[in-house]
Amino acid sequence: MRDLAILLAGLLFCCSAPQKKAGEPDLPPGPSEVSYTAEELLSVGRAYNQRGESEKAVGVLGDCLKKNPDLAEAHFHLGLALTRMGKNKEALASFQTAYRKDPKNVPAALMLGMTYDLGDKPQKALAVYEATLKHHPDHPQLLQEKGNTLMTQGHVPEAVEVLERARDKNPANADLLGDLGYACLVAGKLKRAREVLEKAHNRVPDRPDITLNLGRTRLGAGDMASAAEAFKHLIKLEPDNPEGYIHLALCRVREKKLDAAEQAAQRAIALEPALPRAHFLLGVVYDAKGKKKAARAAFKQALRLNPDMKPARDWLKKNRRKK
Repeated sequence: MRDLAILLAGLLFCCSAPQKKAGEPDLPPGPSEVSYTAEELLSVGRAYNQRGESEKAVGVLGDCLKKNPDLAEAHFHLGLALTRMGKNKEALASFQTAYRKDPKNVPAALMLGMTYDLGDKPQKALAVYEATLKHHPDHPQLLQEKGNTLMTQGHVPEAVEVLERARDKNPANADLLGDLGYACLVAGKLKRAREVLEKAHNRVPDRPDITLNLGRTRLGAGDMASAAEAFKHLIKLEPDNPEGYIHLALCRVREKKLDAAEQAAQRAIALEPALPRAHFLLGVVYDAKGKKKAARAAFKQALRLNPDMKPARDWLKKNRRKK
């Protein structure tokens, strides 16, 4: 699912005030609630939002709503400004009001739904997306967010279906392709996942999440060389993220390049010592090298960090020291 800040930036761009025409008000120099109509204040509030001047936007839009409390768009833009100020509770109330007054409004539905998602209220988010989809059944962004919310709830097959519908309506959107590819990967549809993620990666080669998931699909297909290239690219993009090193280590293990695998696993541990997968992979490397003592220590550490790691427990059980 996309970050709320990314969606917010897009909505601010899409909902920006139109170019100023002759006779339209400039930003108000005096008491706006006296000098301007509600519609004029809305235009000014949008302009402030577009400029990133959120506090001014809140003030002007508040004056706008004093004149016309039923103006749904003013509630929506007030919510945007409050979100940028980190006032999420107040923003939620504004989005709820905007949506209640205009349930067909897609931007309001998207912001309300994502705010519910971030507040760990996925069922409310789904209700908003589904209600608005009745008015806009083929809207790709609504379908995308619904699919992402379904993923968070573990409804993977349904999420894949919804995200495929979104892709049919917007086949060139890399962000959507990334979400669909991840859903297919989780669903075990590796061929489809790779097809979609290759397209997404070609459009946005420097997106870490898409690069990671593409590497995973290549790894699942047994294409170690191209998987390793993806993970090396991920390391360049995020050198302090241990995920690139963990997955590269797994590639090198499967290629039987044990020194390279050991180096990658050690680097992942250096970045984040509490990662059980990294210690487990290091144990696999040591075991393959015949270093049973070092392997035992690595597997024990993996098990300490994750007592549910069955492969580590099984290895230790099988390789108990003889008394």
